[in-house]
Amino acid sequence: MRDLSNSFPPKKKFKNNRILRILVLVVVITVVIFFLKNFSVGDGFGGGSDVTLKDASFGLKPVMIGKTTVASGGVNLATQTITLTDIKYGGEARATATRSYGAGIYKLDVSATLPDPKNVAYEVWLTGADGPVPIDVMRGTKNSWSLNLSDSDKFSKYTGILISLERNKADSIVEERVMEGSF
Repeated sequence: MRDLSNSFPPKKKFKNNRILRILVLVVVITVVIFFLKNFSVGDGFGGGSDVTLKDASFGLKPVMIGKTTVASGGVNLATQTITLTDIKYGGEARATATRSYGAGIYKLDVSATLPDPKNVAYEVWLTGADGPVPIDVMRGTKNSWSLNLSDSDKFSKYTGILISLERNKADSIVEERVMEGSF
């Protein structure tokens, strides 16, 4: 009779235990990183914040901004919001523009629902007695477009606004008017 106990190769327990230990180590490291990123406080690694918000001190003194003195009430910015008129798409396009200015600053926010321009850009212009001034190309995708501008107050004298389709962004010529309005 033949002894069959020596004919089979020995079991590889060492290799299976090694793989199991590596998997457990990877899981432990992953859990530790997750907790550090999501639950640590103020160490700059994530989750926490080193910024503490608090009220301003009482008894603040007025400061000078240019030739304007800012009193205890602060500076009131003039704010105007308009709805632009669609002049290209037969009423499909919609846009609003809001501008705020005063104390030497100017902010312009334009939000529009316009058809996808396909390889051309929508550009915002301000218009006035000096003619149209290009501001910037709108950002967005598909039919949602916007522009946000914060600058020194060099645009408050312009009362008109328009959005155009621009094929050549390098020039300062309005190519194809899409929407327009006045503040």
